[in-house]
Amino acid sequence: MRKFESLWHHLPAFPEGDTAFPGWIMPRLRATFALPGMTKVDDGNIELGYDGMPAYEYRGEAELEIPPVLLGYLDQAQAAKPILDRMINERGERKPYQANIIDPYDHAFFALGMAGVTEHYDSFRKPALEEIAAIHRLFHGDVVFQLESPGRMVTMETIESAEERAAKAVALASDLVEFVRRMPAGARVTIHLCRGDWEHTSWMKKINGYEPLVLLANAIVAQWPEGRTLEGIHIPLAGADVPPLVDDPDIYRHLEQLTTDVPIYAGIVHEKVDAERIVTALTQARQYYSRPFGGLSTSCGMARMTEAEMDRALRLLAELMERVTG
Repeated sequence: MRKFESLWHHLPAFPEGDTAFPGWIMPRLRATFALPGMTKVDDGNIELGYDGMPAYEYRGEAELEIPPVLLGYLDQAQAAKPILDRMINERGERKPYQANIIDPYDHAFFALGMAGVTEHYDSFRKPALEEIAAIHRLFHGDVVFQLESPGRMVTMETIESAEERAAKAVALASDLVEFVRRMPAGARVTIHLCRGDWEHTSWMKKINGYEPLVLLANAIVAQWPEGRTLEGIHIPLAGADVPPLVDDPDIYRHLEQLTTDVPIYAGIVHEKVDAERIVTALTQARQYYSRPFGGLSTSCGMARMTEAEMDRALRLLAELMERVTG
């Protein structure tokens, strides 16, 4: 958590950094694959990235049961709380804790393919909801839950038909907000859409435009449930292997259709380019998105990074937030 201190006055909530789980979903997948009844049906190596993923089926007699402790969210929160409390006391300013939660859609899909979503979805949602409820109690509600979902974003980008994309955005958003509806009353949530980063490779390995992203974000806002606060949406304007785009400003044109008043966080900071390229890309994006961005972020979470990459990304974020927002 201490790594994020340079960004203290820019951050609406303070993340634990997911340092206990480097690689984001990978340690959770390894533990899921080891559960009784999980059977490997196609070779692959989880360390090799999206293209090398092994395939599993669940062949247990009872319904798949995932212990909440496997997810580790509450353990992380309990470890982070005294650190955050000390930082609040040192600075004399309160910040809510940010709990980073893998969207169960992603956990289910990575573990079992579409069968995870269509046949065993509640097995993944239930432990996540239990962990979320426990964290909400631990912080007496002073917590923001960040739901992280490359899966929904990539699902949108694989659909070629504009009509089908629009319909799928509504369906994916409906499913996501139903999960949010099951969270504790008064829960505060940010949605972290991204393109994935597995061994520094994004899922699609390219960006052809931002219409799928805008459709999904708008659909989420339109269906957001009462009694839960949408604190913001992170939109990935770059990718792990796709630095911020600067060659064609018109690629950002669909951002003008992003009409929500919910804060939008631009995932445009990339640890492998300099600040000037990022500023250029941000300027081009702002030609079409006229509202102020709620803040800047990396294109994907930092659990994927080495220590050196994280340090560089944080330096870039600190510099750019000062330049852009002061």
